[in-house]
Amino acid sequence: MNHLIMPVRFLLMLILFSSSLSGCTSLALSSWNWKTAKNFASPHKPAVEIVALWEPAEGKGVDGLPTRGFAGQLLFFQHNNSSPVYVKGEVLVYLYDDQGELKEQSKPLHQYKFDSGAWQVHAVESTLGPAYQVFIPYVRKGRDQAECALRVQLSQPGSADIYSRMISVKLEGKTPQPAEQPLVQEKPVLKENVLVETLARREKGKRLELSAELMESKAKQVAEQQNQIQQVNAEISEPESDEREERIRRLEQQLSLLLNEQKQPPVEQLNSLNQNSASATTPPSGYRQFRLNAPQE
Repeated sequence: MNHLIMPVRFLLMLILFSSSLSGCTSLALSSWNWKTAKNFASPHKPAVEIVALWEPAEGKGVDGLPTRGFAGQLLFFQHNNSSPVYVKGEVLVYLYDDQGELKEQSKPLHQYKFDSGAWQVHAVESTLGPAYQVFIPYVRKGRDQAECALRVQLSQPGSADIYSRMISVKLEGKTPQPAEQPLVQEKPVLKENVLVETLARREKGKRLELSAELMESKAKQVAEQQNQIQQVNAEISEPESDEREERIRRLEQQLSLLLNEQKQPPVEQLNSLNQNSASATTPPSGYRQFRLNAPQE
């Protein structure tokens, strides 16, 4: 049975399309009492698909005046059910057109919102079953040609929102003139500081030479360069002697003297030993003196 549902829906769309080509804007629509109707979608078996057909039409605008817009016929289907049903919930119709920049075109031009009660006013009984017929005004003034698109959203209580496909509709009219782009005033290119040598002809003779102004400017440049060289020479001073190296050198000398004082020749050490052994009556002070004079190991 499932494989028959999609062909039936395509057949319904073909019938809707053929009716629009023949000039009919309804499918044998008749009035009905929606309060006594039983073929409604329910929270346990909600509508899962929207089939919409839009075509250019004339109708009443929001202000009650005649305007051009779009006549739509909408069918709602449940899962595994080839027959359309009525729905309860909030319906949003998004309207787009090709006017303005790309960023503006990606946003809806207008949104039409129908609550559950207002939406049931557009319910009809067609030869295909329950359906809805609605007119959506085009909000832009004028009669310019426009490429538009419409999409329907249904919000059902206790179920996820569902959307129809984006349907394109062309409104005939005069071709809009492209807006004239203002001339962009480009910033003048800054001239580089290029040295130009001006040649002047001498009053007498045919030889060319530099003009007097240029020679004067060159003389000033040479004088400025000489002044800069003199200033640089004046700023350069003789390097000061490094006091740190002098202190290091002095410390090295002092250390070498101390080391020389601590070191004694081997002959003197032997003489001191012989003298200590020969004199047995040496006072204890001599022993202390020997200990003080002994080499440090």
